[in-house]
Amino acid sequence: APLSSSLPIPTQFLFFLANNLCQLVCIKGVFRLSAHFSPLTVNITLSVRKFLSVVVSIIWFGNAWTNLHSIATVAIFGGVFAYSQCKPVMADMKDKDSKRD
Repeated sequence: APLSSSLPIPTQFLFFLANNLCQLVCIKGVFRLSAHFSPLTVNITLSVRKFLSVVVSIIWFGNAWTNLHSIATVAIFGGVFAYSQCKPVMADMKDKDSKRD
């Protein structure tokens, strides 16, 4: 059904266009973020965005927060924390090259 009689475009098509526009803005933001920041920063930002998306959908649709949500949250942010504690690989390679000379 059209949104209004003056605009004979089906409502589903308008939702489709709006969804694509939002995804375009989102992916451009991710590309800009990855061009200017480290992979860890990008990962944390995207993880927090996804986490907030899940929280909003739980609140919006009235679903329960389950133990699996808690386990996934700990796993994701625990993994990001563990990654942040690793020594950069490039530093190891430079150390090995300088020892050979």
